[in-house]
Amino acid sequence: EMLAQHAAVITQERGSLIEKLQPLIEHHYEQFAREDGTVRLSLVDSFLARSEEATTPQAYLPLLEGCLATEIERRTTLLGPHLDDIHFELNGRSARQFASQGQARSLVLALLVSILHVIEERISVAPLLLLDDFSSELDEGRMRRFFELLRQNKYQVFITGTDLSGHDLTQSDTTLFHVQKGVIERAN
Repeated sequence: EMLAQHAAVITQERGSLIEKLQPLIEHHYEQFAREDGTVRLSLVDSFLARSEEATTPQAYLPLLEGCLATEIERRTTLLGPHLDDIHFELNGRSARQFASQGQARSLVLALLVSILHVIEERISVAPLLLLDDFSSELDEGRMRRFFELLRQNKYQVFITGTDLSGHDLTQSDTTLFHVQKGVIERAN
């Protein structure tokens, strides 16, 4: 019963978040991926896959009870908000199946910047973005436009990578550090 109550709230909040993110990710993806096409987000809800009406605790409860014996037998959960996923489409096709590595990386970065906007709107503080091992999978044009997008939004960003030499990180608003054998040195 508690799972049904919490699942309803989580699912409703996730649906609301997807609605807020959709126009943002469209905008951000277009800004730095340009000609790649249109992006669509949707929530793949494990409850809704079993019932069109599963949006309330009362609708979730019989679905959960119906799975209980099988879950006990298999020693795993078969239903719940922890099994939900976000589905990305690019030009009406599943990004998971059809996007190139660069397109997939661009989708993730557009999602990250979109999430930053939602967080900032909610807490009235610009969040910090950490990008680890950021030296691959984006061509020079996408990378340049992505950094410009970050600069326009004035986010504080920490980026790590083994080779960032191909990217314009020499702007006056950028501080570059080089780490070698545990020694940190300012590089600009």
